[in-house]
Amino acid sequence: MRTALFYFLCLLICPALVQAQLTTEHVPSFQVRARVTSAGNNGPRDTEYSFRYGVRGSTAKTKGHEWSEWLPFAREQIDATLKGYPAIYMKGWPIVVRLVVGGVVDPTVVEAELKFDESEKAHLLPKIAKAHAVIGAAEDLLWPGRRPQPQVAILHPRSAQVWDAQDIAVPHQIRDATNTQLNRATVDYMAEVFNLYLALQHANVPVDFVEEDDLSPQGLQPYGVLYVTEPNLAEQHQRGLVQWMEAGGTLATVSGAATRDCYNEPCSILREATGIREQDRRRLLVADTGKLRDVGQGTGPMGEFTAVGVRGKLPDAAEGVVATFEDGAPAIVRRTVGKGEIIHFAWMPGLSYWKSSRDKCDGLPIGFSESIRNWITWPVQLAEIENPVVTDRALVETPVLISDAGAAVTLLNWTGDSIDSLHAEIHVPFAVKRVESVRRGKLSFTQTGQRVELSLPLDAADILLLQKSS
Repeated sequence: MRTALFYFLCLLICPALVQAQLTTEHVPSFQVRARVTSAGNNGPRDTEYSFRYGVRGSTAKTKGHEWSEWLPFAREQIDATLKGYPAIYMKGWPIVVRLVVGGVVDPTVVEAELKFDESEKAHLLPKIAKAHAVIGAAEDLLWPGRRPQPQVAILHPRSAQVWDAQDIAVPHQIRDATNTQLNRATVDYMAEVFNLYLALQHANVPVDFVEEDDLSPQGLQPYGVLYVTEPNLAEQHQRGLVQWMEAGGTLATVSGAATRDCYNEPCSILREATGIREQDRRRLLVADTGKLRDVGQGTGPMGEFTAVGVRGKLPDAAEGVVATFEDGAPAIVRRTVGKGEIIHFAWMPGLSYWKSSRDKCDGLPIGFSESIRNWITWPVQLAEIENPVVTDRALVETPVLISDAGAAVTLLNWTGDSIDSLHAEIHVPFAVKRVESVRRGKLSFTQTGQRVELSLPLDAADILLLQKSS
């Protein structure tokens, strides 16, 4: 059973993943007070300041550095917030609440305090307090920590979005940039980004997102693997991808990726460099990924899979075929490009991964296809990427923060069940003096070089604290 701690830590790390269809009853009421601590790089002047929410409600006034009265965020404000921008597009957490400050000069620093109304969702307060206590216990290592540089990245689409609805007079089928549920009201390659990230997250692979302007050997230098889903890429960016592969990079593409330039004209740069040609197809508008139909069964060395939504055709792919559909058509192709390589999926493994979920636990999907997840992470294995933390269980995510004082490793259990014994190998660039679990206390461990090994039970979430030897 997932706990409030699990959701709280998830919101800190990946807020878009914990979502629900919100109503007024879902949102707790609270009160806020505020004060100005500096104005114009000076202490607060003897000036009158005002504070109000971005929706209809009362205004609190104060002078100088004094605290304002408490501003209620009650049913009226909740209703107005859920009906306004951006909540009308987001349809889920987080909720954006604006505090409007009057009487300020640039720059002004404002301090605010928030307290929940105990009469609203009072049963959640002990759970929230427990979550805060866990985070507070790890604060000395969480606060100064920095994430190690990921070696895997996903391209965030930009150029392709201009052409998604060129033949639709009123494209109500696609929500705009505030869409936080990318498995609905979207386009195939955008949903693919979301679900590739989900599968890599479930496989405990740290991931960055890169922009099209990063597509050069220099911009991609930190990465060994890049996933590309969008159909439209400018010619110079496609050349940058080729140069990066020739220098040793591993590129993973899906059906329709990088087949056109930023003007939506056919572009053959990537095709000529890799020898992989997929027949042109229309991008698929996705109302709901969970309702996409099956388009083929496939198999290969990483296991069997069911492709949904989209299936591309590779007429000249005799060389390098590593997986096929049931009719013998190529499903996955691997080709060498200079010192690097490309793995092309003639389907959408991310969409297929999301559709493979067979159950839910506490409102979140579980029971995903292990073989599709293995196919998605196969390029990472081929590139011999070393993750900062390796566990013996899938669906356990382990974000790491490293500082001069040591390391904090958050453990997030996405399985929906408690784990009796989780074995972890943690790679840190220092000698470790002590390891503690915030939930379970001091842990036994062994260290060989930069590898720390330990085991512990895991419920929904925990934080490991690795203290550096002085």
